[in-house]
Amino acid sequence: MKEFIKQKLRENLTIPSMALYKNIEVSDKIRDEIKFIDWSDIQLEPQGELSPVTIKVTLPTSIDVSNGIALTIELVGGDFYQIHLSIAERLRGLGLGYKIYKAVIYNFGHVYSGKGRMHNQNEIPRIWNKLANESDISCKKSDIATLCVSNQAENKDELFNNF
Repeated sequence: MKEFIKQKLRENLTIPSMALYKNIEVSDKIRDEIKFIDWSDIQLEPQGELSPVTIKVTLPTSIDVSNGIALTIELVGGDFYQIHLSIAERLRGLGLGYKIYKAVIYNFGHVYSGKGRMHNQNEIPRIWNKLANESDISCKKSDIATLCVSNQAENKDELFNNF
């Protein structure tokens, strides 16, 4: 009986799956194109509706590099969009992470990150600090998380109150 219950629980559990980037090769020309992309040129296309949602990231480059970017957004606590981003090595160091975070904020209203869930302890805090210095974004930190919200988001006050 105990095994039957465990089996039924396993069948009904939804285990989140995160997207993984593909290690792509890009030329220095493409890397230069990416350096000069503005966050507003980045297209974000949700690939589903259930949390976590995989987001296809498309850049205006002469070749498609979307396979080198893995972005998912997970709904946490019913209110907060926890971002999970990983980028292929050849696309790193170009300011792309910051631009994608900013694009997510303007497209979906906000981003949230639990401190215990940050995998890159060097780069992610720099991105959050840059976001906090944007005049049209408001950020709040606590001992356990960081939240950045577009000043245009209709639910900005509610998000900060629930944070």
